[in-house]
Amino acid sequence: MNGTKQDLTTHCSPIVLQEYLDDELPQDEVTVVDRHLFMCTECKAELTRQISLFADIDTVLENSFPLPVDFADIVVANAARQFHPFYFGIREMMVVILVAAVLSIFAILTFFGAAELLPITARYVAIWNTF
Repeated sequence: MNGTKQDLTTHCSPIVLQEYLDDELPQDEVTVVDRHLFMCTECKAELTRQISLFADIDTVLENSFPLPVDFADIVVANAARQFHPFYFGIREMMVVILVAAVLSIFAILTFFGAAELLPITARYVAIWNTF
């Protein structure tokens, strides 16, 4: 109960009621909350409101989002793949290769100059054609 004991004279906080619903309270505090809920209509109404709210949320989630049977397996597989330090998808890998090629061409043209590359390229083409 977040380090505070519930007593019979004070109203239950929403956190205490949530812990009560989730069976997270120690047994001695459950007994105190049970007795308090028996006497306090405000806290009983708040508990009923929380129960209704969470039931409504469950209903909406169940009816709105049909999930495949293997949804958990899909999520785990995607999470493991995407958070791997060396993960690259096909699209990312193509971008990396394209950027590397453009930078390589730019570096070669900057280092050698376009005028110097044409004779070298022609010489390699001629050598290649001899095979």
